[in-house]
This record gives sequence, C-alpha cells and structure tokens, in this order.
Amino acid sequence: APTNKNVCLWQYNVAHAMLSMPGAANGDKVKEIENLVRLHGALKGKKVLPQAEAQECYDNAAAMSGELARAYHSESAKTKNPETLAYAEKLYKVYLDVFPEAPDYAQTQYFYSELIWSRAESEKNPRLQTELWENAAIAFTDVVKTGKVEPKLMKEAAYAAVLGWKNALNVDPRIKGQADKVEDIDKTYDKKAEPKPIPPREEKMLAAFDIYINYIKDPKDDELVGMKLLKANIYRRYNHFDKAIPLFEEILEKHREHETAEYSANLLLDTYNRLQDYDAMLKLVNRLVGDKKFLEGKEDLNETLAKIKAQSMRKNAEKLEKEGKESKDFAKLIACGQAYFDIYNANPEAKENDEVLYNALVCYHEGKSVGAAILAYNLMQRYYPNSKLMPRAVGRIGKAYGDVAFYEKASEKLEEYAKKYAGEKDAYSAMSDAVFFRKGIGQDDKAIENTKFFIKTFGPKKPAEAANAMFSLTSVYEKQGDGDAVIKHLRDYIRQFSTKGGADRLVIAHSKIGQTLWTQSCPVKQVDGACVKIVRERAINMKKQKGKQKRGNDQPTQCGPESKIKLTVVKRDDRKVREAMAAFKSAEKEIDKAGGKFAGGDEGGARYFYAQAKFAQADAQLENYLDMKFPQGLNFDPQNKGIAEKSKKRFDEWVKTKIASGGKATGQYEGILGVKDAATSIAAAARIGQIQQNFSDALFTAEIPKDVRTGEFADEKVEAFCDRMTEVAEPLEARSLEAFSVCLGKSTELGWFSDWSKLCERELGQIKPE
Repeated sequence: APTNKNVCLWQYNVAHAMLSMPGAANGDKVKEIENLVRLHGALKGKKVLPQAEAQECYDNAAAMSGELARAYHSESAKTKNPETLAYAEKLYKVYLDVFPEAPDYAQTQYFYSELIWSRAESEKNPRLQTELWENAAIAFTDVVKTGKVEPKLMKEAAYAAVLGWKNALNVDPRIKGQADKVEDIDKTYDKKAEPKPIPPREEKMLAAFDIYINYIKDPKDDELVGMKLLKANIYRRYNHFDKAIPLFEEILEKHREHETAEYSANLLLDTYNRLQDYDAMLKLVNRLVGDKKFLEGKEDLNETLAKIKAQSMRKNAEKLEKEGKESKDFAKLIACGQAYFDIYNANPEAKENDEVLYNALVCYHEGKSVGAAILAYNLMQRYYPNSKLMPRAVGRIGKAYGDVAFYEKASEKLEEYAKKYAGEKDAYSAMSDAVFFRKGIGQDDKAIENTKFFIKTFGPKKPAEAANAMFSLTSVYEKQGDGDAVIKHLRDYIRQFSTKGGADRLVIAHSKIGQTLWTQSCPVKQVDGACVKIVRERAINMKKQKGKQKRGNDQPTQCGPESKIKLTVVKRDDRKVREAMAAFKSAEKEIDKAGGKFAGGDEGGARYFYAQAKFAQADAQLENYLDMKFPQGLNFDPQNKGIAEKSKKRFDEWVKTKIASGGKATGQYEGILGVKDAATSIAAAARIGQIQQNFSDALFTAEIPKDVRTGEFADEKVEAFCDRMTEVAEPLEARSLEAFSVCLGKSTELGWFSDWSKLCERELGQIKPE
C-alpha cells in the first residue's frame, strides 16, 4: 500500500480534475472516483495516513461517490439513459462496499435497490432482465435485513423484494391470482398427494415472503397477512400440506376480516380434499357455515360451502360403501345407507337426490337392512318416478323383497322391472327370478304368464335362456296334473328349441312325453307303475296257522295263503301306447346321437330319463307277462291218469311260455342296470323280483277247479293239485326273495332309497313275514 500521507489527496485531485475537465468521458470520471473510494478502502485501518489526512480521505471519497451516484441516478430517471443508470449503479455499489458505517448507508442501500429495479424494468433482453429482477429482489432484501431505514421504507423494501422475485419467476403473487388456483372441489383423487420438491426459485420466493413476515411486525399490515397466504399456497401447490394448513388456519382464526380469509378458506378446503381427509373437510365446512357474520356478503363461498358439504358427505358415503363391499361388513354398508339419507335430508330439493336415494337403497339392501331399503325406494318412487335410475331401483327392490321371503311382492316388482324396462341388461334375470318366486308360492298361472313374456321378449337375443325358461315350465304343468298340457308344452318346446336348448333337454322332453302318455293309456290308477288290479291280504305268521287244514267238503279254493297277489292286467289304450313308445324311441335316438355325452348340459338328468324310457318299454313286456292267463280245469288226480296227463301237458306248456315271457322282460330290466342310473337301477331290480313273485303268486293263487275240490277223494285230488303248484312255485318264490334282497342291498350300496326300495322291503315282508 502507498505510504505517502498525501496519496489520497493526489487521487482526489485527479478525480476532481477529471470532473472539471471539459469533454471528459463519464466513464473516466466514474473510474477515477472508484479508484479514490477503493484507495480509501485499502488504507483505512492500516494507520498509513495521519488522522487528519485519513478523515479528509474518507470525507472526499464518500462525498464524491455518493453525490455523483445520486446525481447520475436522478439524471437517468429523467433521461431514461441506461448508460447513466449503469454509472450510478457502479458508484452506489462501491460506496456500499466501502462505507457500511456511513450515516446514509441504509438510505443509499435503498436508492441502490431502486436503481437495480429501474434497470430491470427497462431491460429488453429476457435473460438479462430475469437476472436483474433477482438482483433487485436481493438488494431490497438486504435493505430489510440491515433494518436502518424508516418503517415506511422498510415495508416498501420488503414488498419490493417479494415483487422482484415475482418478476424473476414470472408468477403472480397477488392474493386473488393465487387463490383462484383452487382445484375443482368435485375432483376425486385416487390417492393422497405426496409432497413434491419445491423448485429453487420458489424456495427463493418463500424466503422473500419470510423476509416480509419476519421484519414487518405490524399486525394490522394488510400485506403481511397476504404474504402468509401466498407462502401457504406455495406449500399447498407442492403438497407440503403440513406447512400450509397452519398458515391457512392462522389467517382464518386471527384475520377473519381480511380479504385473504375467504381465499384461505377455499385453499384449506382444497387441501383437505387432496389429503382425502373428508372428516376434517366437513368439520371446517360446518365451522364456517356456523359463522354467519363471516359469510355475510360472500355468496361464492356460501355456494362453495354448500356444495362441498354435500360432496364431502357424498365422499364419506362412497368411502363407507367401498369399504363395506370389500370387507362384507354389513354395519358399514348400513352406515353408508344412512350417510346417503343424511345427504338427502340436508337438502331435500337437490336435483341429484334421485341418485342419492338410489345409492341409499343399494347400501341398505347389501347391508341386509331391507326395511330401510324399502323406505328409500318409496321416497324415490314418490318424488322421482321418471328418474333414469328408477328401472334399477325397481329391480333392486324386487331382489330385496325376495331376500326377506316377501315373494309375492318381490315378484310384482321384478315383473314390473322386466316388463317396463325390458331393454335393461338384467331385465331377463329379473323376470327369471319372478318366475322362480311365482312357482315357489304356487302361483302357477302367473309363472306361466311371466315365462311366456320372457320367451317372447328375450328369446330372440337370448335363445338359450329362453329355452331354459320354457323347459322350466314343465314342472308347473306337471304339478297341475294336466297330462295333455304337459304333452302339448313339451312338444311345443321341441318344435321351438330343439336346436337351442341342448340335446339333454330333448332326451328328457321325449321321455317325459312318453311317460305321460304311458300313464294316460291306463284307464285305472296304476299300481307301482303297472296297469293292473290287485287283491291281497296282509301276510301273517303261518306258524300260528298250523293244524288248521281244511278237510272233507270244506276245501280251499287256492293252494297258497290269501296274502299272495291276485292280479288282473287292465288293457291300455292302444293309440296312447303307440305314441308313448314312439316318444321313448325318440329319447333313445337323441341320446345315441349325442353318444351319451352332453358337455355343459344335464348329463345325469338325460341318463335318468333315458333309463326311464327303457324301463317303460320293459314294463310293456312285463304287462304282457302278467296278463298270461293260468290254464283252467287242471286235474292232477293220480286216480285219473288220462286227465292228469293232459293237465300236466297244458300246465307245462303254460309254465314254459311264462318263463320265456318273464325271461324277455327280465333281460330288458337287466339291460337298464347297464345305463348306471341309480334310481332306475333300483326300480329295475324291484321289477326282476316282481317277475319271479308274480309267477309264484299266479301258482299259489290259481283257483282249484271245483271238480277237484269236491266229490269222492277230494282231499287226495286237492293235495295232488297243490303239490304240483307248490313244486313249481316254491323255487320261484325263493328267487323272488333273493331278487328283492338284491334290490335292498343295491339301494344301500348306492345310498339311494325310494318307493322302489320300499316296495322291495314290503314284498319281502309279505313273502316271508316271520
């Protein structure tokens, strides 16, 4: 550093001379003054200059740089000359660097900040202008941090710092501009918003807000409250809700009269919506709605609050619905229904209340609170009969009635839905349910009517479902006991749906037609499926009857006990029998065509009715067998060999024919066992036993000719006759016992007990009561 005590004076003289020199360039003048100031800065504190010279150096450098800086600043304000402004900036900057203890330092700092602001305003290059706005913001921030300007300038500097960052960041820091950036309150967020990094420039903006907030302490300052709002909103926009919420709450709590309070309310509501904190959102809405004074004149906010309250309640209801359905929690579903009812009661005139009531109906129904669901439906029907949701409501309430076994009411609603709203995708299932309920409560006519409507309405587009519906009516006609109606219905089904209802249904339909015709062909009530009349007495233990044989003229009329069956076959209607057999053949043809396989169909049902068709055909052979008349006038008296020989020949021929006919029927029944249908297999086993039993009973109940049981040697003649009957009958009876035992054994093996297994058990008791 220079050591001569006059070095500063020399530089002052150079600078002064430069200022006085005609034609001297301003740049040169500024440069020399900068040199003077820097020289003072380099010498101060080093005790190079005597005190007097040092003070003179300070005074000259401060005065020359400060005054000329203000002069240039003032001139540039008039001339708008950027060059002059730049000279002023250089002098301000060097002054502030070297004279921080100067009495006018704070004021000069403020002037310097204003100058940077002016330069930024006049700069045309966007990149340079952004840099200047940042510099201006920093400069005004320094003014505030220094804290030596008067309060008015302090506030302006703090606000200028905020505006400087606003211009640099190209954002609108005005309260209204930020408050308008509220998301639509109707928007539903899939998940809670996660905090995002705040960009560096926005961080600087926040720092500028903090400068204003921390240094401007006047609680009545309007801008101070605004800065808090703007700071909170930046945090909100980047999802730093934990920092935003307290600021919004502070404004609402402490500055209710300030314009920012309304904006804070909107932004805080949006924040809770983003957080999916609907409870807090609704709590805030209720708090604000209760503050009538605060809401005076705030029509937009009033409208928003009303809408948010409804939406918040709606979202809470939707949340309960979602959780209830996922967890199958009936309590939550009922709470969901009540939540929708609360929405309705809060504003009964709301235009969307039809949807609200429908949602309540759904939640109550799925929560098994059917009474409440009915209440929701009744309100909907009363006030919104033309709602687009009414079809779904009708269908839903129909199911609800069905859930609590109000089947007639359920049917009525489901029918109404299906008929009135046949275009709905689930209308056909509603009518199907209605048919099911009508059948269940015995309202056959309604079931038939509904089914016909179903087929006519939905058949063209849903042929398989229509086929199912028509086929299901068979049971209704069968229950009514109208065989002709059953036959007609099944024939109509075959004609309409032979290619749409499945081969399994064709087998069943043909077989049912055959069974109905076969039953109709018998003019009397069938006995165990056979067209016969039977006379018999209950069997008793024969051991108790020993010693009571008839003698003399008091001879028996038959060789066996009265418990043996006396059977008469009743002739069937030939035409109906032919039609029945044709139907059975058609059933066999269909099952053969399908190869016994019905993918996706009722294979078990088809197999059963196929077996039943074969069983009925075997029964036809059985009845031929049963109808074989016992030869009359037989006499096996050994005293009359000629008559005895003729009788034996006729009897043996009858036995042979009977055996052949029975064997044919037995073969047919044995063939049914191969179908492997449990129910029909038991029936076939029973029939095989009956074949042997009938043969045996025919012998035991054959009338002993009068001329055999009367006259001379009646005892011997009756004995000879019965010996011959018993000789043939007892082995047959033994085989029938064996067959009935097999029948019961098979029933136990298959776990299948029916009227046929009971028949086997009954006949065993009749044949061998002991």
